[in-house]
Amino acid sequence: MIIRFYSTLREKVGKSVEINKDQVDIKSLIELLGIKDYIVDNNNLVIGTMILVNGKNILHINGLGTIVKNNDSVDFFPPAAGG
Repeated sequence: MIIRFYSTLREKVGKSVEINKDQVDIKSLIELLGIKDYIVDNNNLVIGTMILVNGKNILHINGLGTIVKNNDSVDFFPPAAGG
């Protein structure tokens, strides 16, 4: 699967990574990638975080339990800040 990062996550992790997994849920993927501290608080996504699987927001699929497969693409957008 191809995983892309945006904004501050890109600064911390890089532009993208490729992982070969038959399937994994988003929660486990976040832990595997080492980005939990940036986008998860008390087992929930930090408000403003957006994760897309094949262009669809995981909030409209199965949240952190959304299963991703080896041929999927995942995009991580951290909460935005600004004024």
